[in-house]
Amino acid sequence: MKTLLVEVSGGMLEWPSDVPNDAWFLAYTHSELLLKKGPEPLHPARLYEAWAFDGTASWHLWQREDQWICTKYDADTADKRLVMEGRQVLSDTAIKKLASVQVNARYLVIHELIEFDEDGQAFVAYSCPINLA
Repeated sequence: MKTLLVEVSGGMLEWPSDVPNDAWFLAYTHSELLLKKGPEPLHPARLYEAWAFDGTASWHLWQREDQWICTKYDADTADKRLVMEGRQVLSDTAIKKLASVQVNARYLVIHELIEFDEDGQAFVAYSCPINLA
């Protein structure tokens, strides 16, 4: 995983240049939950956090110590022995919205990265959406 500062342009948070235009976009804002194709610039005062994901990578915009940063997870380089894949059920509203653009998805596919503490106990160190199914 890599973490970098997010660029601000015209008062809006910009996604890193390696986020594909056809990636899925999931954002939690103060007024709504957005789920659609193509990441878009976001107003930092209205955002809690956001993800872009394309089935192979996931980019997470979040705030740390008053700075917006982006953490990138690349499934191709992750140690598969330390990744659990799960599914979260999408709401009926999200399913209908996706169906309106000819996307037949019922789940958000999640990758959970496992690490071990000093006693050998496993824990989820990082979790992110990676795809729709």
